[in-house]
Amino acid sequence: MTKMIKTISSKELENQKKIFGLIMIAIFLIGIFYIYFVGVIIFQIINKNNNNQHFQSVSSNYQQLEEKYFEVIKDVDLDHALSLGFIEQGNGEFVVRQTTVAQR
Repeated sequence: MTKMIKTISSKELENQKKIFGLIMIAIFLIGIFYIYFVGVIIFQIINKNNNNQHFQSVSSNYQQLEEKYFEVIKDVDLDHALSLGFIEQGNGEFVVRQTTVAQR
């Protein structure tokens, strides 16, 4: 009977060692995944800040170009177009279809 108790306890000890080893491996893997995901989040935040700065510079350039466009367009009128050599078009002739496209 004592041998039986000793063998059961030695089997339990082996199982405890295996379970402890699995738990340590699991903790190690969770730690690695934690470090990886924290790194990914940090890089995404940095990338987001860079994109915001780029967006602000593009927006600023767009506003400057829009201001230049409005400065140029305010001078364009009929007299300016005529001075550039454009002519007014007279009565244009247009083609008109006498019959409808879909008939029964």
